[in-house]
Amino acid sequence: MEGMSTLVDTLESLGDALIALGGGAFSDEGMRLAGDDDLLVVLSAAARVARGAEALMVEVVAQIDDRSDRVPHADRLTTRYGCRSLGELVQRTTRVSARTASEMIRAAHAVQQPVAPSTGEVLPAEFPQMREALAAGDVGVDGVTAVAVPFRGSIAGRVALLAADEELAASARGKGADGAPPASADELRALARVWAM
Repeated sequence: MEGMSTLVDTLESLGDALIALGGGAFSDEGMRLAGDDDLLVVLSAAARVARGAEALMVEVVAQIDDRSDRVPHADRLTTRYGCRSLGELVQRTTRVSARTASEMIRAAHAVQQPVAPSTGEVLPAEFPQMREALAAGDVGVDGVTAVAVPFRGSIAGRVALLAADEELAASARGKGADGAPPASADELRALARVWAM
């Protein structure tokens, strides 16, 4: 698949470039000579790259999860790679902790667009606006889970959930009704708890 090989090649090149940049930052004088404002700009730019990488990983995890629901156990990717669960597969592939893998899976469940088994139709995500914010790099895994977790077991109907999703995604982008700058994951969690009640 040509498109996929191009994506992998691009990611490999980007990874090599980031590692080279990181190596320079860790050198004897790397960040030590940078001004205060420069440090903050670098930190912000690096965080944006990290959110972009997280978005891509979340979408891959969502695809693996959705495909697993549509095939017999023996044919699942987890089974074929000798893993007991999706979490273990994510851990092995990404080298993250079990906790981080769980967060990634929670985020994937919140923003994945499942395929209806009977029709093959792509269904909307539970949090479609947060999905867009994640894809745009405005929010990362911790922001998505900060929004999604308070709604687990909530009695809020679909209309209320979509209204909350829209407002919370706007807050994540810094376009909320209050005109505040982009909300952190902790701020999103606090706002989501209010909406969930």
